[in-house]
Amino acid sequence: LAAGQAGTLLYSVVDMTANGGLGTVTSKNTTVPGGISSNETLSAVPNHDGTGYWVLTTSYGTKNLVAQQFDSNGPIGAPVISALSEDVGNLFGSIYFSKDLTQFAVATSVQGSNASNVIRTMRFNAQTGQATEIASWRGGALGSAYAADFSPSGKYLYVSNIYPGQLYRYDVSSGDAATIKTSEQYIGITGGSNGGGHVRRGADGAMWVANRDNTTGNSLTRIATPEEALVANIGFTLGNIKLPAGASSVWGLPQTLAGCAKALAPDAVPAVSGPAASFYVGTP
Repeated sequence: LAAGQAGTLLYSVVDMTANGGLGTVTSKNTTVPGGISSNETLSAVPNHDGTGYWVLTTSYGTKNLVAQQFDSNGPIGAPVISALSEDVGNLFGSIYFSKDLTQFAVATSVQGSNASNVIRTMRFNAQTGQATEIASWRGGALGSAYAADFSPSGKYLYVSNIYPGQLYRYDVSSGDAATIKTSEQYIGITGGSNGGGHVRRGADGAMWVANRDNTTGNSLTRIATPEEALVANIGFTLGNIKLPAGASSVWGLPQTLAGCAKALAPDAVPAVSGPAASFYVGTP
């Protein structure tokens, strides 16, 4: 999917019992019934009884947020459409849930118009698939809105832009759009005119930022204490996690499934290098 072009929601099936536990793809790139138009925004969350998942996306150039339910056999029923207050545009974006799954954030943008960066907080009904807007506001004035994710407590929403890379923070606890916009705090630069990247909440309670086109070499940025009231105290230092030789950060960070209940195996603990950075692994 190229920027500025409509996508279509597809799914593949992987049999993880095959190939000695390494898995094998049994079907690939099957179009979801109904030919759901999709943007870059994509996420998933467990349904209400734990028998499957809802996959969420936004439909290119519309006001539609679409939820399609899946179980181990594939799509279930028809897609559920929720109307947003503004068009989702034709460019970048993300959908990420809060740690307790009570809210999710949607960031979208329009090609060539950073004035159209829209950030939304929303609620989701995991039984019906319907979503409801809590608040909607314009994101930072520089660059295109790229990703928005909650701090561990859910009080703050971190928002990243690209072209150029910029990072902002909002206090979303009020649920009021005007109050949220007033709380906007600029954190810093995350990349040059062709850079920046996703911001994501990590399993360690920190916020992580991808650093394409930054001035610190191959690195990621780890914000150690994202709940601090003062932005000056959150621990933002561009590129403070150096990557090994041959590795590099581009725009994205891993798309992990919200609320996955299976704990990480001991050998799955990521290696973290850099200045005194504690890393904890527990139940997501």
